[in-house]
Amino acid sequence: VIEEYFMNQDVQTAIELDDNSDNAQTTSMVDDVFYILKKCSERAFSTCDMNSACAIVNLLNSMLQTLYKDQLSSKLAVCWEKTQHLTQLLFAQDQGNQEKVESSIITALNNIQVSAAHIGTLKNHLMAHTMDVFEHVPAAIKMATHCLDGLGDTRDSYMRIVHQYIAKFVKDQVSKVSGPKALGTLLERFGQQNYEL
Repeated sequence: VIEEYFMNQDVQTAIELDDNSDNAQTTSMVDDVFYILKKCSERAFSTCDMNSACAIVNLLNSMLQTLYKDQLSSKLAVCWEKTQHLTQLLFAQDQGNQEKVESSIITALNNIQVSAAHIGTLKNHLMAHTMDVFEHVPAAIKMATHCLDGLGDTRDSYMRIVHQYIAKFVKDQVSKVSGPKALGTLLERFGQQNYEL
């Protein structure tokens, strides 16, 4: 209960302090949240009690599916609204505003894609730790495998969001441009962006 309380508080703080002041490919909460979750899960597994470890993994997986995922989706939705005017911005004089919109969309998508990668890394890290500590306890390994499979499902759900939005974005933007020259300009602009996907 105490671990759950502090994990919730720390993750909430990381979300509230989220920023992108250094123009990174993701905002600060992505690395901060996964640092917190990694430390919490490592403490749980260090008890060598698989029931306790799985309880913490289930808690953090629930948080990844609700609080954290909702926050990522909310930020993406805000950026998505701005894409409705991106094609007009593409041919406008205010290139600074256009680049800001492009960057915000890419950062929001990167947040989700990098989070998915972090979930996969965390899953593999905890599985490796389980194999080391419980090498001669097949029942514990089976329990950990079942528990950590939930993280794999969560990772896959994050990537589905990314693919869904990319496909929708391409479809919407391509439908708004007129002629091959305009389409070429749109693709060229996004080809110049520094992104993670």
